[in-house]
Amino acid sequence: MNDADRLANVFENEANWVAHRCQLHSCGATCVKYSFKEKDQTRKKHPCRFKAPWALREKTEFTPDGLLHIKRNHSRINNYNKALAVALRHNHDVRLLVTNAASLAMCYYASNYATKLDTPLWKRAALMKTVREGMSADVGGQEQMGHEEGGTQRAAQVNNKARQFLARTANQIFTSRELSAVEVCSRLLGHPNHYSSVERWQNIHLNTLYWAVFRRWPGLQAAAGSEIRLREAPETISIAQSGVRLPLLEAYVCRGPLLQDLCFYDYATMIQVRRVGKWTNLDKLQYFPFGQDLVDRERWTQELLKGGEQYVPVLTGPFNHDLDKLNPGYYQR
Repeated sequence: MNDADRLANVFENEANWVAHRCQLHSCGATCVKYSFKEKDQTRKKHPCRFKAPWALREKTEFTPDGLLHIKRNHSRINNYNKALAVALRHNHDVRLLVTNAASLAMCYYASNYATKLDTPLWKRAALMKTVREGMSADVGGQEQMGHEEGGTQRAAQVNNKARQFLARTANQIFTSRELSAVEVCSRLLGHPNHYSSVERWQNIHLNTLYWAVFRRWPGLQAAAGSEIRLREAPETISIAQSGVRLPLLEAYVCRGPLLQDLCFYDYATMIQVRRVGKWTNLDKLQYFPFGQDLVDRERWTQELLKGGEQYVPVLTGPFNHDLDKLNPGYYQR
């Protein structure tokens, strides 16, 4: 951890190994199913729906049109992120959505899969025909009554025919709609019908994380340069409505011997840092004291969440609040 060059070399080799094992695209039935359905063979359609193999790129750059081209030295390697590949160790596809068309296409793709239905167009056309025939019978009887009572009611029925047809067709489609596999499984498993079933989030700010690592990693400080080492790394103070809060990263450093074997991710998932109050019962088993190196350790305690409950750590925020300025000298920030 004190040799930046060796760390970068090991990281690069590990990312390449994961990419070779997980990111190599091979065309199968999923890729060519749409090209086989094409009836007009005169049209030159790409056989692979993902348009593999892809063009090689010598470097990562933006084109004059504003598109991003990622460096690629293999024609069948998907776009991937090295940090995600090393950490997750499974296949993923990373794309930069810089155009409105790409963003809308990705939103449509994700929402289409989440609400995918097996209802072909001919079934909806059959429903529309049934609604049309039912409306024709109703209008015929009402027209006969309209001749007897006057032309006002007949004119109203004719003007509202389109509105009634659309309303009845929508009712037929919604009431007889087939449920997708995602909806059925979600209902059987008891998941709520909203975007996420996660109720507890543990936000970890990237800027706070960087400086916490920088203050404690001599190798990173050495890579930043001698001039940077003369400066004092900024401290992080978290203030809430109840007063000064103990940052989670600082609490993890002083977590004590009982939680010494926990990594930071597990600590953020299972531990809640709380202020000691007059109603706090420190005799409970789910409370853990901090280590001796924490200032005012008697004011804070670590509470183990109850069984089945956990936080989901989320990295949030930019490295710099002013995105137009960069801090020179800080290694790979």
